[in-house]
Amino acid sequence: YVDFANTGFYGPIGYLPQAIVYKACAIANIGPGYAFYLGRIAMFGMWLLCGFIAIRTTPVFKEIFLLLLMLPASLAFHMSLNPDVLLHGLGFLFFSLVFKVYFSQQPVRAGQLVILSLLMALITLIKPNLVFLGILF
Repeated sequence: YVDFANTGFYGPIGYLPQAIVYKACAIANIGPGYAFYLGRIAMFGMWLLCGFIAIRTTPVFKEIFLLLLMLPASLAFHMSLNPDVLLHGLGFLFFSLVFKVYFSQQPVRAGQLVILSLLMALITLIKPNLVFLGILF
């Protein structure tokens, strides 16, 4: 066993979408090559869904969200099986909801606070060193 102290640590939640796709492929008797590409397609679809919801949710910066979501390097990266795909998608959702709450000029409702807390909990479960972002929240 060799310890690689400089490598990132991911929690198991970040690998859940890939695991679901691989399990479905195993049940359907789909080979590993096809499962690999189906996993990539599923992750990209999840990224697009998170981005779509984030753009629909945020009252401001819609063009900036779209620009960041559709950068060529971003599109290429988010077609991978990396757990950062889920992390980035949840991050976009989190900040779109923060902007919605902030710019609504109304008190924060309990439902909004629950959703924000759930998103932050999922983000910190995927990458525990982002717990400091949760503390700022």
